[in-house]
Amino acid sequence: VAMVAMVATGVVKEVVTITQDDYTVSRSLWNLAGTAGFNARVTITAGGTVIATATADARGAWAARPTVRIPTTTTSLVVTSSQGGTATRAIARK
Repeated sequence: VAMVAMVATGVVKEVVTITQDDYTVSRSLWNLAGTAGFNARVTITAGGTVIATATADARGAWAARPTVRIPTTTTSLVVTSSQGGTATRAIARK
């Protein structure tokens, strides 16, 4: 379920989340997931480089498997939505 927050102006602002950041060692791949506005397009970046894009479904859930390797063992992901929301999360390979 996508979440929204009210701001002082009374305008509804989208809240974007990152709910999963699993790393598969054998395949060197990340599995990422989260929520955004309904049908929003999300762009995921690491270190300023776009690593994946996804489209949230009708409930706001999105999932992505980056097609670009994340070169370091720890980094910050930034997820930006086409509806204006953003989320940041530090991730680390285990």
